[in-house]
Amino acid sequence: MDGETVLLLVVPAMLVLLAAGGLAGYIEVAVYQLNASGLGAGEATQQAQLQSDYSRKRSELASLRDDKARLDDELASQIKERASLQDQERRLADRQNNMVAEAGYPAPGVPGFYFRIEGPTAVMPFAGLASVPTAMGGRRRVRLVVWAATYDAAQAVALNFGGDGARVIDQRPFDGKLFWHEA
Repeated sequence: MDGETVLLLVVPAMLVLLAAGGLAGYIEVAVYQLNASGLGAGEATQQAQLQSDYSRKRSELASLRDDKARLDDELASQIKERASLQDQERRLADRQNNMVAEAGYPAPGVPGFYFRIEGPTAVMPFAGLASVPTAMGGRRRVRLVVWAATYDAAQAVALNFGGDGARVIDQRPFDGKLFWHEA
């Protein structure tokens, strides 16, 4: 082999080895920089895990907020019901609101009619214990329930019950519950 052939064989092989070494150095530097920047495979997995935990906790928080809103509504409802029961208790304890005159007999499923009648104190129903005073002197109010009658018959009973000088202030269907405020 002459020198020229050796040179033609050795020089390209050396150039290939030199290029491969340079490329390997570049790859090594790139891997080192990738690990130094914190974006390695372990860091990417940890980032995905953190995002998963965050979304799970966010959905749990939304669920807890919904539960809290539902419980707040239930609490408000119970507070309102308790206040209503206390108010009913207070009204029942009021002697003036607790007296009601009745005409007829209650029948199951048949409502009656409720009347508030105002009349002169001299007439018997307005002089009794079932009557309450009014702002006008000499006049009192009485409450009357007429059971199981038509509206016209109930109104006739109410006017007959009150006598002369009486007038009906309020009239409404009645189902047996006296839990409303009367002015």
